[in-house]
Amino acid sequence: MKNKFLHVSNVRRVIEAVTALRGQAAGLPCLAAWHGPAGRGKTETSIWYAGNHDALYMIPQVNSSQLDLLNDLYAALKGQKDAKFHRRRDAFGACLRLMWNRSAPVLIDEADRISKHTDLVETVRDLSDRTGCPVIFVGTDQMLVHLMQREQIASRLAEVVEFKPLSVDEVIMATTELCGLELNQDAAQVLHRRTQGFFRDLVVALSHIERTARANKLSDLPAEMVDKTSRLAIKRAA
Repeated sequence: MKNKFLHVSNVRRVIEAVTALRGQAAGLPCLAAWHGPAGRGKTETSIWYAGNHDALYMIPQVNSSQLDLLNDLYAALKGQKDAKFHRRRDAFGACLRLMWNRSAPVLIDEADRISKHTDLVETVRDLSDRTGCPVIFVGTDQMLVHLMQREQIASRLAEVVEFKPLSVDEVIMATTELCGLELNQDAAQVLHRRTQGFFRDLVVALSHIERTARANKLSDLPAEMVDKTSRLAIKRAA
């Protein structure tokens, strides 16, 4: 399979949302959230966006304290492995200076790790409010529930993007782009049903389908083969 990033509808909606977020007038809220179940392509999209649009990508530690979060953020902003501030005030001030008038967003992946903790979310909000730097929380639907329960955060979420299941047409496109194989409509419907439109499951299934197709020199992919191969591949990966 090719290692290729696919511009599916979720990605296009993310680009539109971040463009709007970066265009916010000074003084307006500039927080955002990308949410959806695991396996919908949020992390892949976040890493791709950060690498191609001068954004910053970070993952907070499990059970982070405020100081842990600020140290992780500072290290990411500086492009360092880690940071070792010992006082929260010092770490906050250092992050504040680096984020000041920064238009490129900070993407916090696995934001479920902090969304339940008011002190951590409020630290991020405070930095964004003071500096005008856009911050995007990336996580599950439950992350969004936690954020929306806090009025100070909910009122500042300028853009919210739900990562939706891939369509049948996107399954066909992914098969062509990643494997160089063509799916007929029946086989595409089967593969879409088996993967439920989850990007991660689709990639797993396609790796096995491609291997089977090459081994048997198949140019056309029978729906029966696609069904059996994808079912076994996804079951093994579960």
